[in-house]
Amino acid sequence: MSAGFPSVTASAPSSPAAGAFGSSEPATSAFGSSSTSADGFGSQPGAGFGATATTPTTAPVALLYGSIAASVVGIGVALLLPTLVGGAIGWVLAALVGLGLSTFFTVRNAQRQANPWYLYYGWHTVVYRASVVVALVAVVVAAGRLALVLGRM
Repeated sequence: MSAGFPSVTASAPSSPAAGAFGSSEPATSAFGSSSTSADGFGSQPGAGFGATATTPTTAPVALLYGSIAASVVGIGVALLLPTLVGGAIGWVLAALVGLGLSTFFTVRNAQRQANPWYLYYGWHTVVYRASVVVALVAVVVAAGRLALVLGRM
């Protein structure tokens, strides 16, 4: 052997643990319990990437119904209470709650559309557009009431 180089001795090749490669027997761990995993890495069959729930989902239409209801109540409050407070409450219901719920619907619907089991119905789009139109009309009515009340002061 030459100086500076370590000597290499041949040793017996180490064999893999029983059941680790190609064996039909379950692999045993160091603690004596057997593993029945499919891939040898501790994961269960079918529980990997792409495993999703198979429950169909649709758009959260209840948010749109809430938006329409808040906008209609906002119109009612603005028309029935001819005061500054009535106009302000009507505007808040229409602008913040009505349009806010429509916006929240858009975000939640986009999240649900990422599900491969998403069920699309065309009438959801119609209800969404109607909720936006009703909310905008309610904003105009409430703002008009506010303008009339402030113009009389």
